Amino acid sequence: MDKGMKYGLFNCSDGISKTLLSRNDLTVRTSISKDWKFLDKLMKDESKKIGFLQRRTWDKYVWGGERNFITLICEKNNQMVGYVFFTPGIGINRPVKIQQIVIQEDCRRIEYGTALCDCIADFCFTYERSGISLRCRADLEANNFWKALGFKLIKIFSKGSINHVGMKASNDIFQYLKKVGDDLFSVDTEYVEKCTMTKIFENANLEILDY
Repeated sequence: MDKGMKYGLFNCSDGISKTLLSRNDLTVRTSISKDWKFLDKLMKDESKKIGFLQRRTWDKYVWGGERNFITLICEKNNQMVGYVFFTPGIGINRPVKIQQIVIQEDCRRIEYGTALCDCIADFCFTYERSGISLRCRADLEANNFWKALGFKLIKIFSKGSINHVGMKASNDIFQYLKKVGDDLFSVDTEYVEKCTMTKIFENANLEILDY
């Protein structure tokens, strides 16, 4: 990970909120510590879907700059409606990872999530990242959103499987990728057993991408 980089306009550790995108009355900007109350409430409201991270994650790794993690805020008519928290990946030609993305329930429009993802794509082009990756529970409506935005399903973690940090999956998890550039490695396509995998696909009405 490029710990020494501050990522220019995307830097969230300088205490300055910078506008990255403006479309009529919709804007996307970098977050500052004063946004915590909004982030905290929205995260708690959606914790069953996205999990929950303590404030120290933002204080140390986003606004503190210890790991140059990035949180962007989406606003409509100068009112905050959502955010995305992503990590910049481990270097050139590798994907960034969306850790959390949330839009207020009463403000859910594809344009808001699209604007946030467009800014992440701009980051990828600027800092030579290969694409955007994320994981999403198989039972969430958000899967339709990712499919609509051109994300491809590349891997499935079946319920009960153990991930790379030793945590057990409480549900079937889909891993998605949207490529924006060249990649240094081939996407891992070692999926769960075919019989389980097929059932998951049928339930989700999704197609798998085979690189």
